[in-house]
Amino acid sequence: IDAAWQALRNGLDRQLPLAEAVERYLADLDAAQARATGFAIDANLVLEACLPLAQLSSDALDEEGVGNGDRFLPGGYGQLIAHLAQGLDIRPGQPVTHIDWSGEQVRVNDERGDFCICSVPLGVLKTLRFTPALPAAQQDALAHLGMGRLEKVVLQFEQRWWPRSPSGYLRWYDSPASWGEWLDLTDAVGVPTVAGLIAADAVERQFAGRSDEQIALAARDALQAWAAAVEGSRQISQAP
Repeated sequence: IDAAWQALRNGLDRQLPLAEAVERYLADLDAAQARATGFAIDANLVLEACLPLAQLSSDALDEEGVGNGDRFLPGGYGQLIAHLAQGLDIRPGQPVTHIDWSGEQVRVNDERGDFCICSVPLGVLKTLRFTPALPAAQQDALAHLGMGRLEKVVLQFEQRWWPRSPSGYLRWYDSPASWGEWLDLTDAVGVPTVAGLIAADAVERQFAGRSDEQIALAARDALQAWAAAVEGSRQISQAP
């Protein structure tokens, strides 16, 4: 699969829209090569960008992904916010809808200040009203930028029964791609813990109409099926 990924990056026609270029590239491969390349696309493009191919450009082929060297915060990112918020006047529960920066002071809803740092996520930023409107350069950027879809399910067990990986990353390739990547957090958390990642259109496929419990059980079943397949192939390879 790694070899298929490198071949794709080197052999793709980057002058075409990415989805079209991928379709033409796959058409020239035999079944085994096309299958491996499809898995490589799911893992290194769709899961990394959290968007379907139709919404990606060929630049995504050159973006660095995740892997060895990543660091985890066992207590969650909330501890960073708590640290930064020490000594600050935090007022939760007051959704911002309007930022008026037309005068000497900035007005955020009914609050006034000397300046405003607006660092909300892109999707939220698009819902805010600014007076005056944001400069043309920012408006143009907002019109062309989007956010991918990524969800994760964290599962804990009494025992670590899935395969170990030196990097902590476990990948399972299925079709259509769903829970394509798992993070083994056992060593960091101290309890057998694994997080399943799901992205792009697979989120809708797996989450629509399901409760949180149903989603967690579906993720567990996917992990169990994969672990069983790995164990089965190991037994075959060790057979006399």
